[in-house]
Amino acid sequence: MARLLQIFGFLSVLFRGAILTFQSLAIGGIVFLIFVLRRANHTAELVGGPGLDDVGGDISAETRKAQPGVGKACADGNASRVS
Repeated sequence: MARLLQIFGFLSVLFRGAILTFQSLAIGGIVFLIFVLRRANHTAELVGGPGLDDVGGDISAETRKAQPGVGKACADGNASRVS
């Protein structure tokens, strides 16, 4: 019985550590999104450059220009046939 209590105590310490770790990651991610990314987009607007939201669209457009047949082959459902 004493051994069972020791195992339970050990597991409760491990679970508490995991809970604190995941809470820190969640709060850190939220703080990063609020302060860092918002500030980066605001700075890009002031400077006149592309914001972080615009970069993905530019990359997708360049990819479509570089490989025009890939989208058609994937849309047909035959990804092995790329012209």
